[in-house]
Amino acid sequence: MSLGKVANGSLICPYHGLEFNGHGACIRIPGDPHVTRIPDRFKIPTFLTEERYGLIWVCLSGIPRCPLPDWSYLEQQENQRASLQAVWNTSAPRHVENFNDLAHFATAHAATFGNADHPEVLPYKVARTPHGLYFDVSIPMLDASTFAAPQRYTGVRSEYELTFPYATRLSLHFSRGIEHICDVASPMSARKTRIYILKSRDHDQHLPLTEWVQFQEAVNEEDRAMVESQTPVQLPLDRSTEWHLASDRFSVAYRQYWLDVGMSCAL
Repeated sequence: MSLGKVANGSLICPYHGLEFNGHGACIRIPGDPHVTRIPDRFKIPTFLTEERYGLIWVCLSGIPRCPLPDWSYLEQQENQRASLQAVWNTSAPRHVENFNDLAHFATAHAATFGNADHPEVLPYKVARTPHGLYFDVSIPMLDASTFAAPQRYTGVRSEYELTFPYATRLSLHFSRGIEHICDVASPMSARKTRIYILKSRDHDQHLPLTEWVQFQEAVNEEDRAMVESQTPVQLPLDRSTEWHLASDRFSVAYRQYWLDVGMSCAL
């Protein structure tokens, strides 16, 4: 069915042309047009879905453990918006940890926004929310989000809010305004993840949109090279298998969440 097409509100099988409606029921069999009653078993599984922020969110169990994230600022018409995606050869939890990691900025992102002269991570606290994790920290970085913007180092207030299990909102409070970067990791397999990034900003809107996107793509590539080299690909939940530093508060809290929901092995 993944090779099929949608036409007139139906999903059409590319092999025999069977048509299925939005409830998964077969409503037409081209090869046997004289069938008066199509058996109920001619049905394909359906899942709880919702379209929001240009993405289709799917709940495979039918009973959501957490609500969808509230990213309403992505829909503010006065803001400049952009989106991009990529496929990484890693697990979704590994990507989530990377997006929320602070200690790699000065080294892995030295060519984009990192401040190599200030690699230290200021103390921060991770708060457990009803449906995720939240922390707010000042990060030494370039006060810019494109290669063409004015380049100067400053302490940029950075708000991270994770909605379990794989959706993170990062709000960067630059001197000129706020940029929101919303990141979603969508597992394709245990070793492959599709990354969706949705961006919104209320400043620098005179700058070309392409430069803003190209800067984000450059940052992503710096991360991808690091994350795809991590082993094991799955995220270990046994803390004794990896050494956690003070700057890894998010990682510790994130892994604890998986333990709390009943996971006991690597993800």
